[in-house]
Amino acid sequence: MLPFTLALAGYGLVLWSASSSLTADKLPPKVPQREHFAFCNFFEYLDGPKLEALSGRSPNLAWDEKGNMYFFATFWYGAIRCIRTDGRVVTITGNDYWTPDLNLSEGPASAFPSPTGGWGTNYSYPMGGIAVQGVPHEGEDKGCIYVASHHGGIYRVFRNKSKNNRWWFAQAIGFGKDAVPRKRGESAEAKSVNLSYVSNLQIGLNGRLQLFTKGSFLEFHDGKLMCLLGPDDYVGKADNGGPRQSCSEGYLAGDGSFYLGTYYDGEGYGSRGVAIYRAKLANGVVKVEPVAKAQSGQPRDGNALTEAGWFCGPHFAFGRNEARYQPPNVVFTSSHDEATLRRILDGRSATLCSDGEWREVLRSNPKETPWWFHFWRIGPGGASYQVYRGGDWGSDQRMYRITGIDYTRPTAK
Repeated sequence: MLPFTLALAGYGLVLWSASSSLTADKLPPKVPQREHFAFCNFFEYLDGPKLEALSGRSPNLAWDEKGNMYFFATFWYGAIRCIRTDGRVVTITGNDYWTPDLNLSEGPASAFPSPTGGWGTNYSYPMGGIAVQGVPHEGEDKGCIYVASHHGGIYRVFRNKSKNNRWWFAQAIGFGKDAVPRKRGESAEAKSVNLSYVSNLQIGLNGRLQLFTKGSFLEFHDGKLMCLLGPDDYVGKADNGGPRQSCSEGYLAGDGSFYLGTYYDGEGYGSRGVAIYRAKLANGVVKVEPVAKAQSGQPRDGNALTEAGWFCGPHFAFGRNEARYQPPNVVFTSSHDEATLRRILDGRSATLCSDGEWREVLRSNPKETPWWFHFWRIGPGGASYQVYRGGDWGSDQRMYRITGIDYTRPTAK
């Protein structure tokens, strides 16, 4: 048997290890193991050994090609930081306090504008997040970091070889006044557009920066933004009822599928209006199909279109720049203030349980489902990370890593 599954798409090649799933229905599941991975307090700032370092809530994660983790916290300061493979947390840009915006288009890392808007602004959710090309630590020619900002665009962070290899930032996309391209195949000068809101940044399997904004998937290359998929391609197009308007979040999967999420797809605001769609482009034609539609505001598994429910969801649990680490043809979901990890596989929703099984549950049970922290992220090697306290409200801010999850194991009967 082959130890890997190869998925070839128009945007690259993804290599997903599937050896643990080849006989998963005949073997007992691996019990997921949770370890305290980093940080030891809530809403503070300190570099050093990762278990002694301090950070605010940090749901924005990205990895370079050597496994170093990059992040910035959503609480009030503009520091981009790195958890290195040697176990230390270091700061790349910004400080532990907010300083007024100096209105610089580029400059040294210490003057980097807060991507979350400054002190007291954007209390919970940043825009866009962070994506990493190559290995930025090794030099300007080896890689860089992209961060979406509330300042109206995306910054590039890199080691500036003309400045003795200092960390440096520069405006890369946006900060202009023009509209972003919204029709497939259209392009625009990257610095001329205004990015008022970016819900996703990711590095595609072709190595290029991709983003989702205002209902459109865009790709950045040679100073231009090109639209890969726009609202005209999917609004109202699904055979079983397509999105009623442009979607608010999305990511491009390793198999070339576009996944779209909308919070306003029903007749009114709330849980019944939330839906996820899949769009595929073949021979110039886009086919759209629904993946999940919330039927209630209570966590409930089953048929993802007719039975399942989410509390103010579903939202993508993974996605963003983590698409390359996910198995194909599986959508992972979470929802507001729901700490469990759920998946949609073969049209049905199931919840990860503490014993490693995926089960269709009527309601999350703390004794059965891992009611740990919020904000699941998936990284290299299939490890999952939880980055925000939830459920256990008396805890400090910490980051946990969960290993041993079989993401494609058949649902237990």
